[in-house]
Amino acid sequence: MLANYLNYMKGSSEKTIDEIYQFQFVKKVDVQKQMNKKIAKISETFSFSPDEATLALISKRWSNEMLTNSLFGDYNACLLEAGIAKNIPSEQTECFICYLPLEPDNTIILPCGHKYCSECFIQNIQIQFFRQSVDFKCAQENCKAYIFPSKIREILSSNGAKEPGEGGRQIPGPQAVEQYNQRLLDNFMLSQKKNFCYCPNPKCDNIVKRDDYQRHDVRCPCGCSFCFDCGSDIHDPATCEMIIAWKKQKDPKLLDEIYRKAHTKPCPNCKVVIEHIYGDFHMLCMNCKFQFCWKCLQPWMKL
Repeated sequence: MLANYLNYMKGSSEKTIDEIYQFQFVKKVDVQKQMNKKIAKISETFSFSPDEATLALISKRWSNEMLTNSLFGDYNACLLEAGIAKNIPSEQTECFICYLPLEPDNTIILPCGHKYCSECFIQNIQIQFFRQSVDFKCAQENCKAYIFPSKIREILSSNGAKEPGEGGRQIPGPQAVEQYNQRLLDNFMLSQKKNFCYCPNPKCDNIVKRDDYQRHDVRCPCGCSFCFDCGSDIHDPATCEMIIAWKKQKDPKLLDEIYRKAHTKPCPNCKVVIEHIYGDFHMLCMNCKFQFCWKCLQPWMKL
């Protein structure tokens, strides 16, 4: 019954064409361009490399304003928070993971100064990849530095990703890089969740861009209709919180029972159950044609 009620309300709240298309439907490449534009702006303003700008923006949820204020407020503290190290010299002679002596032609040196043999570094990147990481940390226990995105792509492109353990998944290099890039894009979109969301249709690659935060009911050109904020079917006038709470209920029968008690009563004349959907208290039983008041169940003509 509750589902029928929501369907009824959804049908009664159809929007005009002007209201519906307060959204833009873009592709992933369009959002990537906007993300790259932010990276380029920070790189130019603060003489950062694209890697440094990316890490800095991730630390401030991709807000140019927050990052700029933080850098002008305490430059070094902002870099530390972002996990950016500036070519710190090191006399380390052993790999920080296997503790074997390092060979010049088989050594990875990070900007934080920590060094690893290639085998250990590659394995560490792959472990962090399968943890679904966006920012990959230096493996030295007390180091707060992150590994640059370009280095992550380089390792994944050349070696792919192999999940630790017997029977672990193996992902080819190009696919692993694509997955990593997708995580960065998802991280960016999450920070812009008031403006961007994916169409929930698995066969659709549209991304919805919203400029008016009051708009919720999306009708994608692919035919999928959904709420921008929670991804559920369009549920106006019910709030997202109401729908989420409804979905979390473990016993749908209980919900129907609650709805039945609140919205149905027997006709005072013939006892057929009647559903009251909205508004008017003046009821007409379609079975016996008896007219009565929904609130007090008295014959309507006597009121």
